[in-house]
Amino acid sequence: MSKPTISNDTRYAPALAGVHHLKLPVSDLARSRQWYRTRLGYEVTMEFVEQGRLMGYVLEHPNGGPQLALRLAPVRARAAAGFDYFAIGVPGKTALDELAVRLTALGEDHDGVHFASIGWVLPHLHDPDGHEVRFYTIEQHTDLRTPGITTIEDPRETSERDERDWRAVGTAPGQRRSQLARCRHVVAAAAWGLRWGSFRVSRAGSCQGSAARAPSAAERFTSPTHGLHPGSTRRVSCRRRKGGHGRTQRGRPEGSRRCPRPR
Repeated sequence: MSKPTISNDTRYAPALAGVHHLKLPVSDLARSRQWYRTRLGYEVTMEFVEQGRLMGYVLEHPNGGPQLALRLAPVRARAAAGFDYFAIGVPGKTALDELAVRLTALGEDHDGVHFASIGWVLPHLHDPDGHEVRFYTIEQHTDLRTPGITTIEDPRETSERDERDWRAVGTAPGQRRSQLARCRHVVAAAAWGLRWGSFRVSRAGSCQGSAARAPSAAERFTSPTHGLHPGSTRRVSCRRRKGGHGRTQRGRPEGSRRCPRPR
């Protein structure tokens, strides 16, 4: 029997259907069951008994949370404590704010709601075994649907700076996306001029910038424009290639963008 042909082309990736469930090792099933019920609203729908001993639960959430499994494994529970190896989705910032209020009222310590790379996050909530349970919004404040790989440098520091800028500007997510679209257009026009510039969305919502100098050879393939936010700065560059408009030189890095066509 011949082996099936395997392709690395992502167009032929196998069919998947999201996360089926998350399994957590715990040291006390009754304590963990009570915590997830009172803090997050989970209810037991299945239990596992092995050799006459209760060894695990399946928990279901009535309002959109992922299925959880609790497994009695004290040693593994201690080893896994402290790391945020998953995040539970929340529809938007309003729902996340309400969750933070609920948890505080129940006496739970957490870091509150903060601006993260593409949405809002509620970090540093810990269950009885010390597992960090994070919550991240499905709603996004920044649209990163761009070709190639987006690089976020120093995520914690960048998010803290972005949050300060966001609070100062005070715009809603929809308004923010409109500002980004306008600014990307200005930056693309500057890039077509073959000059290196510094651009930002001002606190008033306008795109500001100025051309400074011609790019060096090492700078010519800098990935342009995505991820701009109020108060931030991104540098962009582009150059023509002989024989056509809007092209970068041969040998550009994988995932880099072509120069914008003149309009």
